[in-house]
Amino acid sequence: MPTQIIDARLLLKSATFHELKQWAFPHWALWATVLGLFACNAIWIGLSSRISITPDWFSLNFAFVAGGLGGLLLRFYKGHLFDGFLHRLWCLLMTSFMAAVLMGNLQVLNHLTMANSLPIADEQLLAWDRALGLNWLAYAKFITSSHVAKFCLSTAYYSFTMGGLGAVAVISIALNNRPRTLEIIFLVVTTALICILLAPFFPARGTMDLLSDTELRSRLPAHTGANFIDQLLDLRGTSSLMFVPANMEGTAAYPSFHTCLGLILLWCSRGWWPTATLGALIGAGIVVATPVYGGHYFVDVFAGASVLILMVWLWRSKFAPHVASHIANDPANSPALPEWMTKFPKS
Repeated sequence: MPTQIIDARLLLKSATFHELKQWAFPHWALWATVLGLFACNAIWIGLSSRISITPDWFSLNFAFVAGGLGGLLLRFYKGHLFDGFLHRLWCLLMTSFMAAVLMGNLQVLNHLTMANSLPIADEQLLAWDRALGLNWLAYAKFITSSHVAKFCLSTAYYSFTMGGLGAVAVISIALNNRPRTLEIIFLVVTTALICILLAPFFPARGTMDLLSDTELRSRLPAHTGANFIDQLLDLRGTSSLMFVPANMEGTAAYPSFHTCLGLILLWCSRGWWPTATLGALIGAGIVVATPVYGGHYFVDVFAGASVLILMVWLWRSKFAPHVASHIANDPANSPALPEWMTKFPKS
């Protein structure tokens, strides 16, 4: 057996827990946050006398967590077998496992927090819009007056929000740009938690339900911007609820998490002009579409943008400078890029 393989195995077997954490792609703290979110939801549901959830939610979460743990152990103990391609494939799988646990649990947490009897906030949110001199109905009719605009905005909102973020993450992984992958997930996690924790204080039926007219509704598919209302009302009722995660709609109005996602896509596409241009167009399209296709007030969008700006500042000023110290820099964890990939910028 080659000497370098023996040395690598001895190094792995003697590694400390701190060293193991470095291999928890994309970062051990994000995995800890996601697992904590799952535990919080499970305990909340277990203690609730009113809310239950389909059993497959538990089995799927355990399966994804087991996949992440298995991937970590495989990479830790068999790192000498990984070349550049397998390294990137492993990074993609680990990110996919985390994203699956994260997004499913954010939906559940959103519904758990919205199951309250706080007053509906539509009148307050509408008053804020009007104080700013903003007319939602005029805006909605303007951006839906063109078939091309409707197609582009609806496609951006429905098809490219999560798909676009996923594509940016895949590109970051392909370029071995772990800090950018970390930044994307950090911004998604932190903005989602802030929006979900603030939203219960501003439950709203939304603009499409309150302000739309027959002309506007005739231009859009049925239930556009209002498909969450029935679930919101059920959450605010008193009858027993069975959560079905596959059918859950986002019920957070203020701040708008969809705005955060659009701006994350825009921001994290920077560094290479083709991705920056495409990311800016899609991200801006998502934000422009959110008041109509998400049924949001303008102040929802402004609040979502403020949350994202705050988290970008926090990442750049507090977290990014310390990321390098938590990432293993040895060749096994960062295989060299293929020569053709070195022509692409990494930041």
